[in-house]
Amino acid sequence: MSNSLPISHLEPRPDSQCLCGSGLPFKDCCSERYKEGPKTTARLHLRERRFGQALIECRQHLTWYVLCHRSHTLPLLKSGKKEGQTLLEVDIAVLADIVNLLSSCYQRLGRTDEFAMVLDHVEHFITDKRWQDKVAYLRSLWWMNTKSDRSKARDCISHLEIANCEDIDILTLYLDVNGEELSFDQKDELFRRIIAGTDEDDIRFQYECALGIARIAICETDEAIRLIEVAIDQFRSTEEDERSLYGKHLFARALQQLGILKHDDDLIRESAKAYSTLLECADECNLSDFAIADYLSEVGKCHDLLGDQIKAIDCFDKSAERYSIPLTQVYLASAYINKGDNESARKVLQAINADELSDVNRQDFALACSTLAAKTCNREDIDIAVAELKCVSPREPYFLNMKNECLVALLETKPSVQQSKLRDLLQKINRYLMLQPNFFGVGVNINNMLDDVDREDE
Repeated sequence: MSNSLPISHLEPRPDSQCLCGSGLPFKDCCSERYKEGPKTTARLHLRERRFGQALIECRQHLTWYVLCHRSHTLPLLKSGKKEGQTLLEVDIAVLADIVNLLSSCYQRLGRTDEFAMVLDHVEHFITDKRWQDKVAYLRSLWWMNTKSDRSKARDCISHLEIANCEDIDILTLYLDVNGEELSFDQKDELFRRIIAGTDEDDIRFQYECALGIARIAICETDEAIRLIEVAIDQFRSTEEDERSLYGKHLFARALQQLGILKHDDDLIRESAKAYSTLLECADECNLSDFAIADYLSEVGKCHDLLGDQIKAIDCFDKSAERYSIPLTQVYLASAYINKGDNESARKVLQAINADELSDVNRQDFALACSTLAAKTCNREDIDIAVAELKCVSPREPYFLNMKNECLVALLETKPSVQQSKLRDLLQKINRYLMLQPNFFGVGVNINNMLDDVDREDE
């Protein structure tokens, strides 16, 4: 490192903007703190909900690392030594990790808009394309998770060369924001690239299951079951203490989905038990209210699938008390329908603002409305169901064909004649929808679930 420059010679001018992207002058921000060296306790502060301290230490770490990059890596790169490229690769990975952690700090403090300015600032730290791609990824993630704007998220990474991309984070996000636009073959190829390229067991398990789920859309149910069974068996073979919280979450979901595919009540019960186990460690694992509500909702789904609507409704009510998730209300309505309480189901559905639902959740809502209409044969219920089915635009032929058949059945002059066929179609659609939402990709839900943002520390 003989070419290194003293860090102090590379500091910004006192009145210049601080390197951490806070917008404050360097002299009023990290000018003294960064000299203490790297701080690696920001994640601990986050877990213990000391968000302000976590932000300070994250900024300090970022400033220190940027100066180290300029002091050590840049001179090596200019000298043409091969160590420079090795160090640059390390710098890109570490800086991306720090900036991602910084994002969590702003999110926990309710100051997410400030993070957009941080990204504008850090984008120019490194001119290498890999860093520019990483910042584009973080910006896309910000639009997706903070603003729920899939279109803007897609625009942020539209210029990336996905065909040659080896960054697993970018590939997973690309799948998530472009999933509906991609063909089966494109998804299949990306799934396999992620599985082959990741060194994280959780991610591998997630996409091995996704590889199976995707086959439902092309009517390859047997192959879907085989692939998911292989993934689950592999997960079962791992030691309990080696399983991360995220892995346990994926395992519970995979059990439920395999149970739906195989009509296997034992798998559904095992899924309910797995979700209940996650709920039991809510305090220990720092689960957010959103996570607790989501897991209660999943347990409710399991009870509904098992025919115990009383327990299902109780779980959905407890979920709503903890955190308001619109999809939980759709599940609640379905449980009332299965219980034979059509009036309560109707009231729940009428209280939902369908325009606020995501595209996938809107499909669940349309299904619930259609199921109610099939049960009641009430003209008003039928009209609502028809209107909702017309609002959803599934791209997969599997769902599109059944949606159109449901529309035809609902529009019959005497819907009661079509009841048997309609209910069969609705059951098939329901199975498809319960297998689809948010299983692969970064998933907005997952990012809001855990107050503990570092999966690797679990």
